[in-house]
Amino acid sequence: MWVKQLAMICGGVGFALLSLRLLSLLAPRLDLIDHPEGRKAHTTPTPLVGGIGIALASLLALAFGASLDGQVGTTFESSRYLGLLFGATGLLVLGAIDDRRPVPARFKLVIQLVLCLVAIVLDGVLIGNLGVDIGPLSLSLGPFVLPVTVLVMLTIINALNMIDGVDGLAGGIAFCGLAVMTKAAIAAQFHSDAFLLCALLGGLGGFLLLNFPIWPGRRVGIFLGDGGTLFLGFLVAYFAITLSAIPHRVFRPSTAIWFVLIPVADAMLLYLRRMRMDRAPFRPGRDHIHHILLHRLPPWLVTWTLVGVSGLFAGGAYAAERLGARPLAMLCGWILVFLCYAALTQSGWKAAWIRSHRGPGSDTSSAVGSSMETRSS
Repeated sequence: MWVKQLAMICGGVGFALLSLRLLSLLAPRLDLIDHPEGRKAHTTPTPLVGGIGIALASLLALAFGASLDGQVGTTFESSRYLGLLFGATGLLVLGAIDDRRPVPARFKLVIQLVLCLVAIVLDGVLIGNLGVDIGPLSLSLGPFVLPVTVLVMLTIINALNMIDGVDGLAGGIAFCGLAVMTKAAIAAQFHSDAFLLCALLGGLGGFLLLNFPIWPGRRVGIFLGDGGTLFLGFLVAYFAITLSAIPHRVFRPSTAIWFVLIPVADAMLLYLRRMRMDRAPFRPGRDHIHHILLHRLPPWLVTWTLVGVSGLFAGGAYAAERLGARPLAMLCGWILVFLCYAALTQSGWKAAWIRSHRGPGSDTSSAVGSSMETRSS
């Protein structure tokens, strides 16, 4: 089984490289080009077709897997994944439209809400029993499970979108989380989910070969775009919730929250801090964690640092659960790391917030090489 799954991953990488090359040629006709303007650091027009290429490569990898093993094909003949298909496709299209002509933030949020609800209803995606016991008490979402599930999905989707401010950052963080979930699904013999994750992991891996700053100063020729970040954010949220739900879950919800700790913590703190400063949490700004680090580190090192830490969190949490860590300890650990993160970044964030509100051109030291740097909020 491992051989076939590895073949699907390798196939996804190959299909991604081919698809992205062809889509890059079509990008001007599709009007999916990010032009260098404002405070963007790239100097040449760059295609925004990363998300479309990953989706296409994943589908081709699934078809390739079906040719190797009939089980891959029969797995998806049922309607189990209609919500996944609907939500992922809808968000990919929404993001692609936004890449061409900016869509109002409130309108985007409403569409995201609808797509998440449809996925939840069609596929039954709901957060399972938390398994967190405090003495005789057991934490339970009860009647709030549906709104909390929607809130978690929206938070992850938009958190990954907002952190897409340096080459390879959003894709690298998504790759870390998906890689751990793939390993967990394979180990638990959840074959259907494992096949999907292998195909997706291969497609994302192929994209990162073109987008990740593997060496200092590397110029990249393609960006994820909003279509890619919304697409990946939805898939990370979907599988994190699905694989942590009962019965026979692959990992616990208290483990899943570690897979996206950095983007989620950044988004949550940004909302709280901006509300405290000017009551405008959704105003675009250059005060995300990558902007804070870019004031002291080069872009390639920022990506390697944040993706590396994300990988340690994701892999370490899964390993801790396998070694017997209790859900309460995992949850308390997450809260402790969140508080430490808030304390360590407070002064840097305030300085970044001040620089961000001085107007264009006042922060020349923190230019980055991503299409989303002036559009993330």
